[in-house]
Amino acid sequence: MSVGVIAKLLLALLLGSAIPGQTWQSTASSSVFDPEQVEEGDILSGLTVERIDYNAKDRSSVHVFFTGEILVKGTYWQEPVCETGCSGEEHGGAIWFTVSSESRLPIASYEESRRAFLLEGSPLTGEGKATLVIKNYEIHYEGKEIVNTADFVRLAH
Repeated sequence: MSVGVIAKLLLALLLGSAIPGQTWQSTASSSVFDPEQVEEGDILSGLTVERIDYNAKDRSSVHVFFTGEILVKGTYWQEPVCETGCSGEEHGGAIWFTVSSESRLPIASYEESRRAFLLEGSPLTGEGKATLVIKNYEIHYEGKEIVNTADFVRLAH
């Protein structure tokens, strides 16, 4: 390892910033992370940060793209299809999933109250409880119209 790399790692440790490829452990009580401390390649709750974009100046937005699969438990519901008077913000017929507090899905500190995401490619309909595997989880925080998403992989029993 070169002296320059060692110096950068020491500086990162002293300043409290993340080391690329760092594994972040979620605790039994929280999977909340600070986007300013996370870098591409870090692992949060078993998911790898593929890309992260955030506005550190005013903390107004964060977009995090994860790779890998994760097991989540929670409730789901199907959004009604908008027939008339649609505002364009609806996701008619889409399945939404809210993770339970026991699930370790990463949550950006900017959006701690948001535990729901749009579940894409799901065979689920109506509403109920489920345990399932998801992949390609994305956090999008930048106002009301942008939502978190994940791809359905399979139901778990």
